[in-house]
Amino acid sequence: MQVFIIDNHTTTLRKLKKLLAVFNPKVIKVEDIYKTEIDSGALLVLSGSSTTPVLHHHVYDAELKLIRDHEGPIVGVCLGFELIAHAFGAHLHQRQKRQHGLVHLHRTNSAAAGFLPIAQQLVYVNHHYDVRRVASPLISLAESASGVQILRHESKPVFGFQFHPEVRRHRNNGKQIFNLVIGQVVSSAKS
Repeated sequence: MQVFIIDNHTTTLRKLKKLLAVFNPKVIKVEDIYKTEIDSGALLVLSGSSTTPVLHHHVYDAELKLIRDHEGPIVGVCLGFELIAHAFGAHLHQRQKRQHGLVHLHRTNSAAAGFLPIAQQLVYVNHHYDVRRVASPLISLAESASGVQILRHESKPVFGFQFHPEVRRHRNNGKQIFNLVIGQVVSSAKS
């Protein structure tokens, strides 16, 4: 399966590439999306960033269109999660203070049992925005005290993680959760 990382100018690109190394991902900078031919079945991994879709909406126009139109699987991390949420109608709430560090998340939907075998998990977050709730076509799979941490589209292979699975500063389950979801996405695409 062809894998592309959409780089939203993340500071953790090297770590994200390492997390996906088995797929030999190709990196596309957000401003080069229009210049790149992307196979309709490719896995897209949307990176995090230090900016936000709310304040810089025009910067992400091509990425938002890609999220809505792409037929293959998409997995968003942090800003990628926020872009997926925004693309499908969820509201982003600006926090008064950036949230960073470890948070507990709990499963909110039985559909998450395959990659959240334990009902509560510890993950690393670092963001300025929360998604407090989602509505159709999005489904919340896991939440923390501040809002949705994992979401998916109800009919498309689209997942989002508000947390950072590529960051290993503290012991957390983010990498394992990410790998289980990627495994499911790739398996589903092959069948």
